[in-house]
Amino acid sequence: MKTEDLAYFAGIIDGEGSIYILQFRQSQPYYAGLAVYNTNRVLLEWVVEHFGGNITTKPAEKGRHKIVYLWRNGVIKDNLTILEQILPFLIVKKQQALLALEFLKLQVSRGKGRPRYSHDDINLLRSYYEQMSKLNKRGEEVESV
Repeated sequence: MKTEDLAYFAGIIDGEGSIYILQFRQSQPYYAGLAVYNTNRVLLEWVVEHFGGNITTKPAEKGRHKIVYLWRNGVIKDNLTILEQILPFLIVKKQQALLALEFLKLQVSRGKGRPRYSHDDINLLRSYYEQMSKLNKRGEEVESV
């Protein structure tokens, strides 16, 4: 992958993207991922071409709103690789990326499919989730975690 493409995608994530940890479901209690929302489908097609994933569409709301497109990659190892590659270029969301990398490395270390987590693992995942929630909270400045 070209350095310019990695830097460009890091800029997209910093400006239009999201690095998150969600509380998901019982068998996989937490999930880390990347997402980009944009009204320009061409931009997200470029992302798919270079980083995989898929695009979904959110219909336009009533009024003057445009259709919004959403890019996501649901593959844990892909997200891990992407974050490792763009980390040097991130500015705004570097802390979220570092936290998500720790989280994803724990997931990968537990194996394929539905990993079995110990009680300590679940507590650690919950801690990552809570830290990410603070970093991503809207409306106020948050100290670095």
